[in-house]
Amino acid sequence: MKLEGNVRFHVELEFFASGYGSKSGIMKSLVLRQELILVAILLIVSCCLRWWHLDREAIDHFDEGVYSSVLWYDEQTGHSYPAREFYAPPALPFCIWLSSWIPGLSDQAPLIPALVFGSLTPLVFWLTARRWFGVPAGLFALSVCGLSEFHILYSRMAMTDVPALFWIVLSVSLGVEAVSSGCVKLAAASGICCGIAWWFKYTGWLPIAILTSGSCVWWLWVGRKATSVVQVVKSLAIISATAIAVFAPWLWQLQSVGGYSAISQHHSGFMSGWKGWSQHLGEQFACQFWLDGFFGAMSLGLGMLTAGLVRWRASLGSTWNMDKPGVEEKGNATADVLLLLRFVGAAVGLWIVTLRIWTPLMLCCLAAGGGSGVVLWPVLQRLWQRARLGDTSPTSENGRSMTEADLQIAPAVDPAFGFCITACWFAGMLLTTPLYHPYSRLFFPFLASVWLASAAGVGWWLESNVSVARRDPADLPKRSWANTLVNAMLAAAVFSSFLQVNQDEELEVISIRDLVHSSLYAPRTSIRDAATSIANVVASNAEGQWVPNLPTVTGDTIFPANVKPSEFPDVAPMTLEQRSKIKAVVYVYGEPSLLFHLNRNGILARPVASLDVPPHDGVPTYLIFGPNAKHNAGFWDALSAQETRMSWLVDVPWRPGEISLLDLFSTRWLRLHEDATTQNFELYRIRSSGN
Repeated sequence: MKLEGNVRFHVELEFFASGYGSKSGIMKSLVLRQELILVAILLIVSCCLRWWHLDREAIDHFDEGVYSSVLWYDEQTGHSYPAREFYAPPALPFCIWLSSWIPGLSDQAPLIPALVFGSLTPLVFWLTARRWFGVPAGLFALSVCGLSEFHILYSRMAMTDVPALFWIVLSVSLGVEAVSSGCVKLAAASGICCGIAWWFKYTGWLPIAILTSGSCVWWLWVGRKATSVVQVVKSLAIISATAIAVFAPWLWQLQSVGGYSAISQHHSGFMSGWKGWSQHLGEQFACQFWLDGFFGAMSLGLGMLTAGLVRWRASLGSTWNMDKPGVEEKGNATADVLLLLRFVGAAVGLWIVTLRIWTPLMLCCLAAGGGSGVVLWPVLQRLWQRARLGDTSPTSENGRSMTEADLQIAPAVDPAFGFCITACWFAGMLLTTPLYHPYSRLFFPFLASVWLASAAGVGWWLESNVSVARRDPADLPKRSWANTLVNAMLAAAVFSSFLQVNQDEELEVISIRDLVHSSLYAPRTSIRDAATSIANVVASNAEGQWVPNLPTVTGDTIFPANVKPSEFPDVAPMTLEQRSKIKAVVYVYGEPSLLFHLNRNGILARPVASLDVPPHDGVPTYLIFGPNAKHNAGFWDALSAQETRMSWLVDVPWRPGEISLLDLFSTRWLRLHEDATTQNFELYRIRSSGN
């Protein structure tokens, strides 16, 4: 079989309909069918993990409140939430608004866009890794992305990061196809995807930088032998021009707030430069370790297992067997079984070790080691070249021939191109991500490159083992003491992963129950419950049914000690209709997510940018702030300056979700201050004139 013409972006399902009359044709169809069955299973599992227990989710992150304001603020005021354009372009709020029209899902409307794109993202990683590094690499990438707890957590939040990641990866994937084939339509499609990513997040232009840098490195390395520089420049120009054209309407709209320069200046406030680079990188990895759990570790073992099974199935008939003179029939079965045992053992060992050293570290090890192997021993490159030519001849003297099933699982794009793109992507994100404040969500573009690089490493390792298995056993070097030592060390590492030292310094076996720790479905509804409590307090106080029992204080201060959760006032709950009839105005400083829930509780609540809130004559006026406001510079001085105008009512405790906590406090602080997991909303009544 010889593939001619431009490489097209599609899964080659025609193999199902061809070759059934031959043994190799049947093997090809079985390999592809097995792959698609595994893909379907992994996708179903990844979707279930993202959509399970949505009743435990609610808006609680600062940015979630800003984006979800489209459901209440725009309709009530006729314009968008203040400064919303500085947080992100309008694509996510628009998708949230569209989701609110879906029957039966109005309560989960803010979560729907990220859930949909989060469910589709593993599919894009599968197709991308499959095209660049072969079928086994695609399965590994699908498993790692689909079961990533970090990605699952953000897929269940009303944030821009997961939708933007989907379009960024799709744009890069299409761009590689466009540059390698010179197809104008693919280049335009890549640019459109980049433009859409830009509409979701201001870093949506990343595909342009990734494709430009990676294409240049690839062309200088090997691409110039088969592709003209004109084709590369032309494709990159089309991608860039199309992306800018798609984003241009919003770029024009930004002129009303100072243009794109104003957005860039705002974002520069979150940059610390090179002085905090190492600290921020460490904190980013600390966040990854904090959120890592059982499913993340399982994703590596499951990914290696599925990739290994497909690669082993495709290798049947091409490893050393009875067809060579002097080899007994049982030698065929022995060679196949040993190869299968090696792949299964690697999967089990990878899973067990990952449970102890964290998934992000193991992924980086796979990325670094596999990336080096892709360059030093280009078995994937040779497999791709043979697939293009339909060459199944032996890869070494006295070795076994390939089968068409081997060629079936080959990369569809030059693996060297995929490697260059991934390497530039990895290096660029590694250098630039720690320049910003270490918000965990900023790690996504870097993590995407790690996923692809680790998939390349796994694909290379599997292929190198099959390549060795094709050789004549007489030509293979004998096992040295160094090989034995390395295997013994690996076995010891796997065995020791089951053990830990307790406080009495005695070894004990860790149970699987202890290892299965995940915060995926920890409830994030605390802020919604707190908003209901605040709404009842405001309504009761505005009607004169409840006033705080202030403790005796000395001096002029009116800020008593915080009320403990057990001391929360016993206020009679009201219905939504009752609260909606009460005249009161609540101003919320620095907590847009609380605003979202207060308005859903029938309270007229508005955002403010300072504590200097004027009272409304004849209408009870209230002010609320929480942990986000307390992190603002100069907040405590401003609070002291306003104390004579404010009467404290109550503190309402709530527990932020883990993502919100990690954006408020460092992991080190959270480990030293367990009480930080509970925060308070402080409610004050603004004194009217003359009081």
